[in-house]
Amino acid sequence: MNTNTMKYHLTKIKSRFFKKRMIPEDDLINEKFDVEGNHETKEIILILSTPRSGSTLFCDLLRVNRIAIPHEYFQPHKFIPILATRWGVNQPEDNLEEYGDHLLKNRTLSNCILGCNLHATHIKYYLKSGLLNRFPHKIVHVSRESVEKQAISYEVAHQSKQWTSSDEEQLNAEYNFNSIKKRMYQITEDNLAIEAFLKNKKLPYSKVIYEGFIENKQRIIENTLDIKIDDFKESKMKKQSINQKAEFLKKFRRDLLTQNGLSVK
Repeated sequence: MNTNTMKYHLTKIKSRFFKKRMIPEDDLINEKFDVEGNHETKEIILILSTPRSGSTLFCDLLRVNRIAIPHEYFQPHKFIPILATRWGVNQPEDNLEEYGDHLLKNRTLSNCILGCNLHATHIKYYLKSGLLNRFPHKIVHVSRESVEKQAISYEVAHQSKQWTSSDEEQLNAEYNFNSIKKRMYQITEDNLAIEAFLKNKKLPYSKVIYEGFIENKQRIIENTLDIKIDDFKESKMKKQSINQKAEFLKKFRRDLLTQNGLSVK
């Protein structure tokens, strides 16, 4: 078996595993969210984000209001293999243009809009698909005002494997100062990389800050995307428990002061 054939078979194995065991029924990667009708794509809504930034809520609100079905379609370790196998794209890492064509076909709504959510590490795969140069884009950078709270949320989700309220908690998260601090640095670096990419490409974009967004979701979506939603529908996503995160935040701030010799007795 040559290397390329082996890569393809491993991709199929990984895809079957993730589809059966790790993809909740209401995750937007699920086959039930594929679109029938083969609608012509005229615009792409591109959301740029970091883990636990609130982009999943933003994406789900676009879905329930029939604006787009954004997802992390260019996440290479999990979602590209799942969709490529379902759509019959062999060796997707080498055929991202073909993968992009299938994405257009299966995820463009009747309003002719495709939505996509990219983390900083996904951008290079999106560029290889050629979609950026083929269609007009509305680009939104979603971030959080509190990077420390985001980092704690990221750490808890990573440890517990509970990324959304629909995921079952597999492990109890334990407080880890160094790991949370590392995730803070990662989030900050990823946001800087996103901003640098947008400036380098001279791409116009809007910024959405999660803390303000949750206070007025409809107005911010309408203003950001320059659209009007007559009958705004709320997402059914449930907010995850905050008690443990609040405890971790208190410990993290205490340890941060101690590390810098600023602890108060």
